[in-house]
Parts: sequence; C-alpha cells; structure tokens
Amino acid sequence: MMMKKGNLNFLIIKHKKTNVNVFFDNQEKINVFNAENVQQDLNDIIRVPGTNLNLSLKGIKFIDSSGFKALNRVARIADNYDSSIVLKDIDPDLKELIILVKKFGNLNIRTIR
Repeated sequence: MMMKKGNLNFLIIKHKKTNVNVFFDNQEKINVFNAENVQQDLNDIIRVPGTNLNLSLKGIKFIDSSGFKALNRVARIADNYDSSIVLKDIDPDLKELIILVKKFGNLNIRTIR
C-alpha cells in the first residue's frame, strides 16, 4: 500500500506474526561486558511489528543486573511494536533467579518456560 503525504511517498508494509528463535553460541553469561550488544541485537529483531522472539538461554548460567536491564529494555520495546519475547531453555538455578527478579524486581518479560 502506498500513502502520499505532501511530496513524500510512504511505503506501508504489514508484517504477519513472525517467530524468531535466538540462541547464544559459547556464552555462559549475560553481564556488563556483553549486555549492551545483546540488547542492540535483540532490539533489531523485536522492532519488526508482530515478532515473536523465542530467546533460548541454553548454556547461560548467570545474568547480572546489566543483563536483566537489557532484557527488560527489549521487552519494553517489544510492547511498542506489538511483539513479544519468550525466555526458554533456562538452567534451573538461573530460572530461580529470573523468577525472583520478576517477582521482586523489574522484569517485564511475561513468558518464561
């Protein structure tokens, strides 16, 4: 669909819901050293309207406060684009930490598997 505004033409593309699976390769932590890069890379994916991002945490043993902040920012951006993020394949000890952060802290990710 084309839309014209003044002298500018806008191409409007409607995206259908998209499932995107993301895995970490040889990473054990999401921390201050890599959280910003993780956030930027996930933001690029989640900004496509209607994206369902399935983020596998297989192999991740630890997430520090910077990592949780990055994931939280991605979740907030996802809401703005009618997208979603699901955490899956979580180590049991890490899952306990995520649930605690979600309950007592600030984590906007709704689905944890």
